[in-house]
Amino acid sequence: MPFGLKNVGTTYQRLMNKLFAYQIGRNVQVYVDGMLVKSIWEDDHLNDLQETFDTLWSYNMKLNPSECAFGVTARKFLGFMVSQRGIKGNPDKIQAIMELTLPKTVKEVQSLNGKGAKESPQWSIHTDGSSNRQAGGDGVVLHSPEGDKVECMVRLDFPTTNNEVEYEALIAGLDLTKAAGAANMVVYCDSQVVTSQVNGDYECKNERMKKYFEQVKNRVSDLQAKFVQIPREENEHTNHLAKAASAEHMLIPSQDGVLPDDKEAVRKLKGQATGFVLIRDILYNRGFSQPYLRCLIPEEAEYVMQKVHEGVCENHFRSRSLVHKLIWAGYYWPTRQKNAIAYVKTCDKCQSEAVIPAKVGLTSYRVGNHDEGRNDEAMCLQLDLVDEVRETTEQRLSRYQDLMAKHYNSKVRHRDIQVGDLVLRRVTDATKDTSQGKLGPSWEGPYRITPWHKKGTYHLETLDGQKVHHP
Repeated sequence: MPFGLKNVGTTYQRLMNKLFAYQIGRNVQVYVDGMLVKSIWEDDHLNDLQETFDTLWSYNMKLNPSECAFGVTARKFLGFMVSQRGIKGNPDKIQAIMELTLPKTVKEVQSLNGKGAKESPQWSIHTDGSSNRQAGGDGVVLHSPEGDKVECMVRLDFPTTNNEVEYEALIAGLDLTKAAGAANMVVYCDSQVVTSQVNGDYECKNERMKKYFEQVKNRVSDLQAKFVQIPREENEHTNHLAKAASAEHMLIPSQDGVLPDDKEAVRKLKGQATGFVLIRDILYNRGFSQPYLRCLIPEEAEYVMQKVHEGVCENHFRSRSLVHKLIWAGYYWPTRQKNAIAYVKTCDKCQSEAVIPAKVGLTSYRVGNHDEGRNDEAMCLQLDLVDEVRETTEQRLSRYQDLMAKHYNSKVRHRDIQVGDLVLRRVTDATKDTSQGKLGPSWEGPYRITPWHKKGTYHLETLDGQKVHHP
């Protein structure tokens, strides 16, 4: 990196994030001037390396051979312990933490929390704000370490300046991420003023801005947070959310974790039910690699997994091979991948380290070793597992949303609208009188609430009993 430039580390990190945008979080991690290529399955490692090299070559970037390490089985790498079992914390750092003296003051406790957060999984937050003469709006996009994306819009029904609404979005993002249990995060914001003030490059002179600044500092005092300014074009999606929040009135329904009894839930359940069939009082799942996979209860699944894993010749399969063997044997339950990974980790005979080939040729491994028949077979096996992956992702995302909704609604006085209540309706482009122009009213009514069939959807009538055609 060239010397004499300001914010070189941040600029280089932004460059690497853009180069490896489609790989970061999937098979690549980039730490400013260091890069790690990781693979969930050993068989995919050569393909992941080839994809990384192709990306580097496409941008004419070169690596320093003396700084590269291939075939890493178990050693310190970029401050972590990398092995076949996964990426773990550095034991030297863990020992140093164990030998720390007990904190005696509030400042020492905050310092200790900051040090512990460095070992936590990292979240990324994109924030943006939008303001107009009527209201302001915040847009927040959260990315969890598992790759989940949560989008939030917050409407501000009070006057704000451009910088104040940016601070509001930043505070909302920090609160929501902290509510989800995050302790380590990178915050991306396109406001140079706000980012520079939080990082200490600019001084807050306005009294209102100082209060916002103190609110941010208080929230990150026990977190490991990094604030990065990005160009506006890299924050367009968050900007759209902010503008939508400032333009439209939003209602955020409370979530209690129970499946609502509505038509959408029934439609989804019917769609899932078509993948199962009952034959002679035995439930089967319609598979892709095989026509029928027998559904098992947890006790049966544990027994079958043990027998398939050990086999008659004690052939201990890895987790991926074990899942495929279970499908070939004709069995189904909704958490096969999760249970197989956990089962293999508890098997002592499976905890041997494998050597990853170090030499990678210029010819693509994927092209040179492609087998159409085996590829079709592997695709069918992955399709048999897609429901579990989708369900696990939905559950994790729902958990994040429940935590964030609980935090958001903690300071809101909940009140359900009842039949017979009088309400005002916001004037939209579809309902406004075009002859009144910009000076027309923003609200119309009052209207009376009539019975409805779905929570959040209300039917209205005028005070003399006439039904409103566009409720």
